[in-house]
Amino acid sequence: MRDEDEFTSWVAPLIHPSNLLGHDEDAVAVKMDDGFLVLNIDGWVESTDRPTGMSLYSCGYRAVINAASDIVAKGASPESMIISMSIPKFRSSEIIEIIEGFSKAADEYEIAYLGGDMNTSNDLVIDVTIWGKTSRLVKRSGAQVGEKVYWLGPPLGEMAAALGVLTKDWKGDQDTALEIFSNPELYPDILEYNPTSAIDCSDGLARSLHFLSRKSQVGIELHNLELGSDWARDVSKVNKIKDTDLILYGGEELGIIFTLPETEKRPVGAIEVGSIAAKIGVHMQNNDIENRGWDHFLETK
Repeated sequence: MRDEDEFTSWVAPLIHPSNLLGHDEDAVAVKMDDGFLVLNIDGWVESTDRPTGMSLYSCGYRAVINAASDIVAKGASPESMIISMSIPKFRSSEIIEIIEGFSKAADEYEIAYLGGDMNTSNDLVIDVTIWGKTSRLVKRSGAQVGEKVYWLGPPLGEMAAALGVLTKDWKGDQDTALEIFSNPELYPDILEYNPTSAIDCSDGLARSLHFLSRKSQVGIELHNLELGSDWARDVSKVNKIKDTDLILYGGEELGIIFTLPETEKRPVGAIEVGSIAAKIGVHMQNNDIENRGWDHFLETK
């Protein structure tokens, strides 16, 4: 079965060279007189992206955070956004609830909402375009051997546990799972750290690390992988799921994986999860970590 990587490779020959990030990053960057303009568009579709019980307010909020996270991972601060929304005609009264979710994200992270487009469709679809500027562009290709790998995001494994409870009939408290999934955070603190490379983790930790390894042509040796919350540990135990499976193969975490020179101090709030080595790939305790996670076309987590 074809996957997302194959589809995006078809687009590669069409990408104009003014895009300094190429086809296989989750954002676009162009040179400006005073630095770089970073843009991202992110789509959200109700039939595939909304777990049962999630409010439309939270859907609007999460749609904005999804798009903004990729801007932050490129070293830019999200400044402005436009939003296109398609909604079934008979549900037009629900628009205001979604817009209130947009507004919460805009206010919380000081992102200016500049307008957009409204259409009708058979499914609820939200497309968020966000942009910001930076004087220093952070790519996936800057990691160097000897550097340390950090995680800045929600407790490791917690979002995967929430998704499992909401979408895979795992045992666990539904209300807690909804609260976790409906309220993702943005992590602009990374802009203070001057990372050598970074990637937004929305496809699962393992898949994101493999992206980083491939783009930087280095290896990643993992350690210190412990579930980050008691709730995730309870979900892991009651469903007999390995802790490392929850941590590595989830998705939609919206945390940031980044690298720093070994001489740099560990940033406040970040967790050191590994180091950069010479052998390409992702490894832990002499074992290869499988390159899998969330893929919209394979529809597996």
